[in-house]
Amino acid sequence: MEAAQPAAVVAAVAAVAEMETQQQALTQQWAQQLERAAYDVALAQARYEQVDPQLRLVAAALEQAWEAALQAQAHLEQEWAQVQAAHRHTLSAEEVALVQQMAADLPALWAAESTSLADRKRLLRTLIADVTLDSTQEAGVTHIAVRWQTGAVTRLTATRPRHGHPPTRSCWRASASWRQRAMRIRPLPPRSTAKGWSAVGT
Repeated sequence: MEAAQPAAVVAAVAAVAEMETQQQALTQQWAQQLERAAYDVALAQARYEQVDPQLRLVAAALEQAWEAALQAQAHLEQEWAQVQAAHRHTLSAEEVALVQQMAADLPALWAAESTSLADRKRLLRTLIADVTLDSTQEAGVTHIAVRWQTGAVTRLTATRPRHGHPPTRSCWRASASWRQRAMRIRPLPPRSTAKGWSAVGT
């Protein structure tokens, strides 16, 4: 788990930056819509004020168009206010520090009841660079090397069922839970991949 700590902090900071980017894009989108609505109001008002008052029917139609533009603008401004209330604009310095603190304490985050299985899978995809399997070193045993984004490597072993024999329960557990065990075992220093290993992307 220690191997993933620096990468987790980087991922947390990247997530905060992504939130900021999305918020900026949303604000820009709404700003363009509000600007367009204000332009429509100004245009409708100018047309109404320039019409000959003697052309009553035309003046009435232009006045209605002006009122409609004003109503559309007011409705859009109300929607934007609701969007602003539903979305946080930016994270405060205290909140950014809290995110980094949570990322630095991965064991607690991983074990938290609020962390779902899908969350754990996304966390692993963020922290793991690749996984390498080697079945050539020892008969019936697969050696697993998990390379983290930090460059550290966690090494595991899993027993393979013999030819003609069904997998044992322990074998199924080993193959199904190597990711979970990878998060618990202290990694060895990084080293080059042995010849004959085949890379398996996560």
